[in-house]
Amino acid sequence: MATWSFITATENGKLRWLLLGGGLMGLGFNIKMLQVFLPLPALYALYFFGTSKP
Repeated sequence: MATWSFITATENGKLRWLLLGGGLMGLGFNIKMLQVFLPLPALYALYFFGTSKP
């Protein structure tokens, strides 16, 4: 679900989807500890390089 929200944030450029993805990653941290942070650099790179600059 976090990956889906990061992809939606990249497509729409809305901050609320990015915050939702971060919140879901935090929830995943509470459940599975550090395993959830493995895809995090890739998701942030997707958002950084995928969004259109104004």
